[in-house]
Order: sequence, then C-alpha cells, then structure tokens
Amino acid sequence: MKERILTLIVIIISVQIFTGILTDKGSVLYADELPCLQCHTSQDSGDTVHMAVQMGCGICHLTPHDGENLTLSLLMDTPDLCYMCHDSFEGKKQHTAVAAGMCVTCHSPHSSDNDNLLLATGSDLCYRCHAEEPFMKDNQHTAVTFGMCLSCHEPHAGDNENLLVAEDSELCFSCHSSKDFKKEVTHTPVASGNCILCHNPHSSDNIDSLEKPIGNLCSDCHGEEASGKHIIQNYGYDHPITGVPDPSRAGRQLSCTSCHGPHGSDSELLFVNIDTSPENLCLMCHES
Repeated sequence: MKERILTLIVIIISVQIFTGILTDKGSVLYADELPCLQCHTSQDSGDTVHMAVQMGCGICHLTPHDGENLTLSLLMDTPDLCYMCHDSFEGKKQHTAVAAGMCVTCHSPHSSDNDNLLLATGSDLCYRCHAEEPFMKDNQHTAVTFGMCLSCHEPHAGDNENLLVAEDSELCFSCHSSKDFKKEVTHTPVASGNCILCHNPHSSDNIDSLEKPIGNLCSDCHGEEASGKHIIQNYGYDHPITGVPDPSRAGRQLSCTSCHGPHGSDSELLFVNIDTSPENLCLMCHES
C-alpha cells in the first residue's frame, strides 16, 4: 500500500510539472493552498473526509478548470483511479457495482457524514439499487428490519455465492443458536445446511418467514402425508392438518409442526414430545 501511494505521488508531481500546478518553491499545491475549497465548500464539509482530499485535489484531478473550462478531469477513470491507493477485488465474486467500477455509487469521493464515506447508511444505501418490495413483507428477517445487510453480505466481493459472508447454515448459526438443531434426529434440510429451502432469508408473508404456508411447504417433499391419512390410517378417516386451531399451541393453527419438529427431535419420526409413543403425542391435544 505504501509503495502504491508513493508511486501515485510521483505520478502526480510529474503531471503537475507539465500542467503548471506548482508553487514558487516547486512543491505540489494542496487543496487548502488552492482556491478550490473556496468555491467547492461542500467537498470537505462531512464528518468523514477522504484522505485524497486532505492530500490535495491534484491527487485525483488532472488540471484545475478556468474561464469557460468547467470540466475538471480525473487522472484516470474509476475504478483504476481508486485502485491506485485501494486494493482491488480481483479473483473474487464481485458486487455488481464493484465489477462495473461504480465506486461512487456507494461512496462519496470527497466527504460524507457517514462512516466509510458512504452516501447513505444501512439498507437505505442498498435500496438505491435493490428493489425494496421483496424485503417488505409481513414477516421480516431481523437483520433486514434493522438494515443490517452487511451481517450476511459482503459489500464489495467475497468467495461465496450472493456475496454471503459464510456458507449455508454456518451463516445462520452466527446469530441463531445451533443448540436446538442438535437432536438425535435432524430434519434432512437442516442436516444439509439448507435453511433457505424452507425459510426466506429476507422477508415472507408466512409465519417464521417460511417460503410457503406450512402445509404447502411440507407437502413439497412429503406429498403422501399431505392428506392427514397417515395420522390415523387404521381408523378409516382423515385427521385435519390445517384449518383448525391447535389445542396445544394457543393462537396457532393446526399444522404439521403441531406434531413434528421442523428442525430436529429426539424422536425417530421428529415428534415434538419427548416420548416417542404416538399415543402420548395424541394426548397433547386429546385428553382421552
């Protein structure tokens, strides 16, 4: 990094020798020595000022404008200009803005009231490009609610798909306790770390941010059990599995998760009660 900055300074001095931006003593004129900030007062007014501004406008800009020349040229186009000081992100999966060299889509090149020279904070910055609608459904992931996009995603580049900071359930367990998922029997999606097979990572109109209503979601894999016949198959009629209140869970509807743990259980059939006897499971709702 130090070698890169020294190289940049040598280039700037060389360019400015030919463009006349030198003091009588032959040193490079910095921003506070030039009248730049007398007109461009907002460029260093933020709480965070880009170091390049402090080093002098000539670090990034080729020549000052004068008269009718209102164009202030950059030494080179972004992101090459930015990479003169900042490390590049080659060899990784890149955020679209990074891949397109659109550094100033997120960062102010001069100053900002936000950390890291960001143009906005939290998800407000992300929603400048990403549509809000998919994130505004009835049940939001807590990270989305608090605008904590960077809890899960890298802002520039990463090694994982979707710029995730970790893979699969490893990411989820960075916030969610893994204790409840370590039972004698683990539901197959949980065992494979495929949390998003059932849950939407951003928001959903379904309880627990499920991709579909519980019954519909379960039947995607367990189609044969969707009718409820498996519950009392020897008694000649079907047991409801939706559309009625759950006697064992106040305020909830009867569903597959009334009897089965969706993540794991100490029961072979993922029963929610500790006793693996089907009869004792029935007594959770039926008194006799």
